[in-house]
Amino acid sequence: MLLINQELRLQVAGRFSALAFVDAGNVWRSASDVDIGDLRLSMGPGLSVATPAGPIRVYYGFNVDPEPGEDGGRFHLTFGPTF
Repeated sequence: MLLINQELRLQVAGRFSALAFVDAGNVWRSASDVDIGDLRLSMGPGLSVATPAGPIRVYYGFNVDPEPGEDGGRFHLTFGPTF
């Protein structure tokens, strides 16, 4: 597995932040199969609210180059620290 991601966060007001992200990655059967040209790319916006138990985030990820039958994008909800 290879995963590369970057997220930009901008505090909007109080506990609320706006986000933008780019993710690239893929999974291969073995290390000898890894081909950087096979990386899949997604990107999109998001919103975050800081809570005492950790951040709650909602993202919409756009599939940059969807394969036939794949969604063009979808929402994701996450809870807790990313890293």
